[in-house]
Amino acid sequence: MMMMKKDERKALKKIRELMGSLGSDSYVATAFEGCADIAESNIDNDFMCSMKQRAESAEEESRKAFLLISDQQKEINKLKADLETANNELERLCNVNSELQRDTTGTEKALSDLRKFSKNAEAQLKEKDAEIIRLKAQLFDYMTKDQQ
Repeated sequence: MMMMKKDERKALKKIRELMGSLGSDSYVATAFEGCADIAESNIDNDFMCSMKQRAESAEEESRKAFLLISDQQKEINKLKADLETANNELERLCNVNSELQRDTTGTEKALSDLRKFSKNAEAQLKEKDAEIIRLKAQLFDYMTKDQQ
């Protein structure tokens, strides 16, 4: 096994020299950019990874992140609609309260409940907005990982 790794390292050295001799504007050298590093890591760690596998893995992670962002965006939109509904209801109840001062106990409780609901909805919205930002950053990291 050690002799095989030694032979692989020699072959990798020759490949790197060949790629280096092609120049920075080489189509072939560009296509194989990063592959030698993966090969070296494979040799050192007894891995069998390829650039194709890494690209497919990154693509799958990106797809999952897009789906998660889409789901989160739907949930945020629902929370925004709930918040708007709650705020509209709160406004309506404030108007009713002004007109019907005689039953203040019942109206005040309803207003308090709606304010709590509104605050909870706003807090959930802020959490989801923060989650979207985090997921977008994670997606950006996944998408740019192989470019670094």
